[in-house]
Amino acid sequence: MVAKLDPSKPIPPRPGGGSRHERYCQLRAEGKSGNDAYEEAGFKRNKGNASRLERQPHITARIKYLQDQAAKKTVTTVEDIARQLDDDRTFARKNRSASAAVQATMGKAKVLGLIVDRHVLGMKRIEDMNEQELRALLGILQTEKVGEDAGG
Repeated sequence: MVAKLDPSKPIPPRPGGGSRHERYCQLRAEGKSGNDAYEEAGFKRNKGNASRLERQPHITARIKYLQDQAAKKTVTTVEDIARQLDDDRTFARKNRSASAAVQATMGKAKVLGLIVDRHVLGMKRIEDMNEQELRALLGILQTEKVGEDAGG
């Protein structure tokens, strides 16, 4: 009977050498194919053996754990960016840099979806605009006015 292994811990080495199973899991978590990971981990290339190894529950669990850990490290959320921009704004205000503080505020507003950059593709008369277009135009004009008032 095989002891249940904790997927959050590396697979312990087997007698007689390093843990090729652990290396296999790491390579699979990095995105290598089963056959390539099997060979690169130090095994003789064999599609059947690579497939059999992949089906072992402790191997599958370890690969999933490693993938989940990698995903946690690489995912940047809107909240993370907003928090960083808050920190940047605080830093800018402490250093009496009004323009940097405004840029951090505007950056946060964009990240949160409060401001949408719009590119004009054609001209349209105000009389022909719908309510949404008029509100967007008003927002752009107000933003430009704020920028002029702040010395920009």
